[in-house]
Amino acid sequence: MRIRCYIFTLFLIVSISICSENSNTPVVMLFADYNTDIFLLIEDSTYVIIGYGGSNHGSADCVIKSNGTLNNNQLFGFLQSITTNIISYEITDTLKNNFSANFSDSTLDIISGNVTDICGLGSVFTRKYKKVKDNEIIKNKIDDLVDLMQGTKENENLISTLLKFRSKYHNF
Repeated sequence: MRIRCYIFTLFLIVSISICSENSNTPVVMLFADYNTDIFLLIEDSTYVIIGYGGSNHGSADCVIKSNGTLNNNQLFGFLQSITTNIISYEITDTLKNNFSANFSDSTLDIISGNVTDICGLGSVFTRKYKKVKDNEIIKNKIDDLVDLMQGTKENENLISTLLKFRSKYHNF
């Protein structure tokens, strides 16, 4: 009986340890359409979105970043300043640059995110994106985003999170 009690206690401690580890682990998802990739990172009740692309009919690609709060499957926040290897801009009036989106297991629908003042004319991110489920594509897109964001101190935590998530795909 005593051995069973010890085994049960050990099992309980291991289970609690695993659950507490996983609760602080960010969830990373990739959504895309024909020319835009959107990474959604969720941790607790907050989110960060990094989007790359957004170009329409000859406009240049742009990179956007948003962070804010998560309420069920709704994201509410603001576009944020960002520095990457291809674009850098500072947003001083976040209230003017609100952001909202809804997501599900298969789609991300960006409802508001005016990028007119920060991206080239014709850049648009407000549309519906499909979730990418192909592990090889996810791995390659993480590599592309990490390369795009390397070299600036402000991106170090984000890059670290992406690389931890990428390690899940090391067998590919």
